Amino acid sequence: MLRLALETGMRISEVLSLRWEEMEPEAGAVKIRVIDGKGKKDRTLFISPVMYDRLVKYAEKFNLQRTGLVFTTMKGTPVKSSYIRKMMRQKAASAEIEKLITFHSLRHTALTRLYSKTKNIRLVQEVAGHSDISTTMIYTHISGADIREAMILNSRGEK
Repeated sequence: MLRLALETGMRISEVLSLRWEEMEPEAGAVKIRVIDGKGKKDRTLFISPVMYDRLVKYAEKFNLQRTGLVFTTMKGTPVKSSYIRKMMRQKAASAEIEKLITFHSLRHTALTRLYSKTKNIRLVQEVAGHSDISTTMIYTHISGADIREAMILNSRGEK
């Protein structure tokens, strides 16, 4: 779940409601259906073949059906977001991370990395499912590496 969020920028509710039927492994596509959730915007995201294989191996390891929800408890019931929050606190503590790490931190990291790689704020807006571009602007952090690259290119007269 955590790797999926970090790769796609999906919200916790989107990860927990993800269904096998919404994935198209040949295309690497994942349909995100949002009816009442935040954003209220259906969209298509893409996952790597490696991520899809991880999901399949997860299902096989726990002898889960590859129909319905991707992530369920061992009893087949939906996973609750409170469980994920608790798990993240425990993992952060065991890694001796003192900073509060939330599921939304994974989304924020994924979208910031996407912007850093593409410099395309409209693309990030679409992936995030934001209606308003101003909401997406929080992912436009300027890193020291960005400044360095821009200044080197500028000194060479490159664009």
